Amino acid sequence: MVWPLGTQLRRTRNNKQGSVPMKGLKKVGSLLMAAMLVLSLSVTALAATEETKIPVSDSKDGYVTVSNVTSVKELQYRTVYFVSSPTTISFYGSDLMREIIYYHPNAVVTADSVELGDLFEELTLDLKLDAEGLYYLSGNSSTLKGTGVYTVISSPEAAMGASFVVVVRDEPATTQTVTATPTASKVLVNGSSVSFDAYTVNGNNYFKLRDLAKVLSGTGKQFNVSWDSASKVINLVSGSAYTAVGGELAAGDGLAKSAVLNSSAIYKDGVQVSLTAYTINGNNYFKLRDIGQAFDFGVTWDGSANTIKIDTSTGYTAESGAATATGATLGVRGSTVSALAMMMQGWPAGVHVEEFVPNGPAQTAGMQLYDVIYKVDDTEVASTDELGALLKTHNAGDVVKVYVYRPADYEGDGADAVEEYLTFDVTLAK
Repeated sequence: MVWPLGTQLRRTRNNKQGSVPMKGLKKVGSLLMAAMLVLSLSVTALAATEETKIPVSDSKDGYVTVSNVTSVKELQYRTVYFVSSPTTISFYGSDLMREIIYYHPNAVVTADSVELGDLFEELTLDLKLDAEGLYYLSGNSSTLKGTGVYTVISSPEAAMGASFVVVVRDEPATTQTVTATPTASKVLVNGSSVSFDAYTVNGNNYFKLRDLAKVLSGTGKQFNVSWDSASKVINLVSGSAYTAVGGELAAGDGLAKSAVLNSSAIYKDGVQVSLTAYTINGNNYFKLRDIGQAFDFGVTWDGSANTIKIDTSTGYTAESGAATATGATLGVRGSTVSALAMMMQGWPAGVHVEEFVPNGPAQTAGMQLYDVIYKVDDTEVASTDELGALLKTHNAGDVVKVYVYRPADYEGDGADAVEEYLTFDVTLAK
């Protein structure tokens, strides 16, 4: 759907309470508008039958859910969720002080770009507060019908929070599927043959997550799996014995299946990770090498014997023919700086540091919480994806020069605090 300039504006849009009045029309500042114009997109298809969970950074438990998501497009500064109408936006958490939805009446959407335009209207939502009137109650929601382009913002007090775009299209929800073919290879786990109901998807071996957790339980590379049905989150905990739920290592029927790309959020040891997963017959299947790398166990292929080998006595090694770099880490967790932060606070595009690995590379080098990483060596990084991709080209022990912007008075250091641009020599870790 394309919203042309000069379209007659409607002052109300339906939601589940009936209608949502809109506050006065406003014009976006030139800096914010420039940050929002025609940016290239990369597409991720999602199953539209589930809610997608978006964590709220700087919140102790906050997140936003969006229903009927059909695809996700990553922009330079933010994420765009394409959804089918109607879609429900829900806010969850105990410390949220901003829950906002903006409507962009002259936004233009094409196959490969989104222009939000220079106008926006704030929807007046029916938001409920706690008894003291300080924080929003968890579970506030609004349902958007018809078509339109929206920006959703949620955050605690004086924090970045979450900011993303939702494009509502008047089309039925579709499920993206691929064919999963049963894996015919023999599988050895620490030298013993184990029968798995495994599948090949797009040339890669996918194993049932709970099957892997069960066979590795009791080894040095064990991990537990749990499912949070309320928030649609898969939790992985390394070093913990697996708790069986029944059905593990059940034999398959040897027939090809339809595999649906899984849109659930995945957390490993409390930190969100990006792992490709498919749902096959109601179970989650993960790429074997991804799990091997995540929990550092050996995965090798013996072509002459048509055998996959899993070895918990060794660490993960990239397959033959892959890049020699094994990847490294700065020891930080962060989020992509939003367009709002760039406009309102003057921050550069980059990665906002929100948490350190204790005594990890970045913290040891002298970096601080709330620093913004905007360049590593000679390469500018405008997002967490770009920083992650760059670190994959390095090895542990490499020394890199990290350029950061340190905001003034972010921690309340007083009127004399000034913003700084700093450089750190950081020795990367595994």
